[in-house]
Amino acid sequence: MSPFQHVVSNFNSRRYSEYNQYTLISTPRRWGKTTSVGIFVASVLFSVPESWISVYSTGRRASKALSDLVYKFVMVLEETAGYTKTRVIVKNTEELFYAGEVGSDRRQLYSYPATVQERPQQISLCDSLAPSFLTEAPVSKMFFQ
Repeated sequence: MSPFQHVVSNFNSRRYSEYNQYTLISTPRRWGKTTSVGIFVASVLFSVPESWISVYSTGRRASKALSDLVYKFVMVLEETAGYTKTRVIVKNTEELFYAGEVGSDRRQLYSYPATVQERPQQISLCDSLAPSFLTEAPVSKMFFQ
């Protein structure tokens, strides 16, 4: 019995009515979560046509680190496969696009920080210098002192 047949028989024996494609990984610190996800995402980008992957990280640094790690593993896969030219189309802080073997095959990775904090910009102007429509609004007390 192949491993896949074992999974199917296990799925059927437990009488699951549906299959959920989402995965949550929760382990203690320093157990290789980022590395495991990076290897998995790189292998999906490298081998699954027209894949779209969204990864949410705890913050901006973790998001960028994961994207850089995926890029590193994709480069290793390309080198192992004997590619002379990379198929990475776009690589920036939040996106990594990879070209497949067919011209229309574009594989996409989006790596988002889960918490992005925007702070209201503090403007310190005297009320007499601010236009009247700003100082008369109830919100103006937040911005003008």
